[in-house]
This record gives sequence, C-alpha cells and structure tokens, in this order.
Amino acid sequence: MKNHQDLVACISSCLEEPSYDIALLGPSVTKDIDLFVVSKNGSLHNSCESTRYFTSNLEHIKQHIDRDVIIKHEHRSWVQRKDSLLHLLFYPSYDHLSLWETPSFLASVYNTGKFLRGDNSKLEQAYFNYRRRTIECPLEMTDYHLIKYADIAVTNIIYLSLDSKIYSKSLYIENLLYVLRFSLIEILVEDLPKEEDIFFWNWDALIRYISEKYDIGRHLSKLVDMFRSQNIRIPHTHIRELFLESLKLCDYQLTGIEMMNLSEWLDMQEV
Repeated sequence: MKNHQDLVACISSCLEEPSYDIALLGPSVTKDIDLFVVSKNGSLHNSCESTRYFTSNLEHIKQHIDRDVIIKHEHRSWVQRKDSLLHLLFYPSYDHLSLWETPSFLASVYNTGKFLRGDNSKLEQAYFNYRRRTIECPLEMTDYHLIKYADIAVTNIIYLSLDSKIYSKSLYIENLLYVLRFSLIEILVEDLPKEEDIFFWNWDALIRYISEKYDIGRHLSKLVDMFRSQNIRIPHTHIRELFLESLKLCDYQLTGIEMMNLSEWLDMQEV
C-alpha cells in the first residue's frame, strides 16, 4: 500500500456492507490509521453473528495492506514503533460500543470522525449526554458483565482471524478460559438465590456445580484440563471457533451453554 489514501480506499472496498458505520479517527497526516467500525444493525444479544460476519472480511483486508493491525490502543507498544499500524476498532453493536468505550471517546467520534460509510447520528445522544455530564447505563448487571467479557472475546477473535502473533498461543488460551469461566459464573450467579454464597469462583467448583445441572460439565472439565497442559496442538482456527462459541454464551446465556459443542473440539488435532 503506497500511501494513506490507497489504504483508505482499500479498506472502504473491503467493507462495502451498508450495515456498517465506518469512520477514520484522528488527523490524516499520521502514519497510523485509526479505523472505527460498528455494526449499526447489531444488538445486545447478537455479538457472535455480528463478529463472525465482520471477520469474514478480514482476510481480504489482510491481503491488501502492508501494516500490522492492532485492536486495543495499548497494543501500540507491542509492535515496533517505526511500523505503520492499522488500529482497528470494531464493535458488534452500538450497545457494545457504549460499554466498551468511555463517554468522551463516543463524543470525540461524533465530533471528529470522518465517516466513510454511514454517519454519526447514532452517537448524537451520547455526545449530548457527555456535554451534560450525565451517564446512562440501563442494563441489568448480568448483561453488563457479559458484554464486558464479550469485549475480550471479540479482540481475540479478530487477532486469530488475522493470524496475528500479537498474543502467544498460551495467552489466547488463557483469555479463552477467562471468558468462559467468568461468563459462566455471571450467568449462574444470576440464578443463585441472593441469600446463598457464591461458592464456584474457581474452575473446579464451577465445573462441579455445572455438572449437577448440565451435560457440559464433563466436556468443560476435559477442555480445561487439556488447555492447562503444555503440549496443546489445537490450531488457531479452532481456538477462534471456541471464542465464537463463548460469544454465543454471552449472547444467549444459559441456552448458550447447550449450544457449545465441546465434545467435537476435544477431538480436534492440528494437522
């Protein structure tokens, strides 16, 4: 990619879907590009499908750019500073955006984002709330936590889809187990009587508790034991799919547990 304008044109052609609002953030004279992408038709409980659909475009982008892609702002320090970067900010819905970012960030996108597709209309209320110095968070506690865990899953899914080496395999697996563990805990706490103690914070207690109610407990136990070993041969593509399954868990809660075909993943080996 020769210059900034060529890269912007490439990105725009790779993301032609009208269901996205897409904007460039920051001045165009910098060598890095901050690309804001949000699924404007997404909703609170379809982060899995929104993310799966978005990542199907990433291979095309990867083939046509000559720079590293980072997802989180702090990841800039993980690559050589001399390299030009594409800072990709993807959100499965505006609901997710409002919980993953600060009110000031939403206001700055509304004020300064250069929209390649769509517009800033869905950020207008967020901007005026910010100027009034008010915060709105109408979500229930469970939804709030699950969307925060979904943020971790989506970051890893995008990196895995790009075959990025920004995380080691061990860290991908650590992040996967973290999302699975605390998403499950959050869902189970929702149904736990308020007078009862939460006694399933660690993996062993959590798996025992789940095993009493769901067949998934046995498979989940095998999965955790395998991922704790030092000789895991599951390829990145399969870890990616497990992260997508964890997003289903965040989207559909208890029904998501039944949708996770863990027994199939346990038999997969890298070829």
